[in-house]
Amino acid sequence: MDVAETVGETSWSANMIGGKLHILYYRDVRDASVSVYSVSGQKVQGLSGRRYGMGDEEIMDFSTLPAGVYMIQVSGGGISRTLKTMVK
Repeated sequence: MDVAETVGETSWSANMIGGKLHILYYRDVRDASVSVYSVSGQKVQGLSGRRYGMGDEEIMDFSTLPAGVYMIQVSGGGISRTLKTMVK
């Protein structure tokens, strides 16, 4: 499932590839965070307070999560987006 952000004024893009979330940073970003929630609202994974430079990539592996639907909140560079993905 593709959950790409539009490149332009954004600082990053996010894509699900083979059960992993790939976040690519296009600009320097301070205080980036990623929170992963189950549909019941329980936080199951997360990263916070991270700094990234242009060209850095963060990869989060979801293959160990139980099958289901998850909400992913990605924030950084003044942008916050909530994405949805399914783990099979």
